[in-house]
Amino acid sequence: MRLKMEQGTRQRVAEFNWTHNDNAAALIAEYRRVADQAILVFDISVARENQPLNSPKLMEQLESLLKRGGLSDPHQLVSLLNEITTDEHLPLIARNHAKRLLKQIEK
Repeated sequence: MRLKMEQGTRQRVAEFNWTHNDNAAALIAEYRRVADQAILVFDISVARENQPLNSPKLMEQLESLLKRGGLSDPHQLVSLLNEITTDEHLPLIARNHAKRLLKQIEK
């Protein structure tokens, strides 16, 4: 993992693949969750526009990330999932899965 910090002309880079520092490990885990959530939202938006048949697979991926705590802030996805539940271009299985995921998030 690589962490980089810049301030003006100064920069510092730290690279490691294991650390005993709990704060660094937590920071890396949070950055990974943020990246996974952003990539998933992008993939879902692409699927809604161009590849609606991929949406059931993406809903399964979202559920997997949700179950293992792999999302930074699942509550940010509520509006997107609400839109998916009413999107007639997506298969019914994806819309129903989005409804179930909404119930899980809102608990």
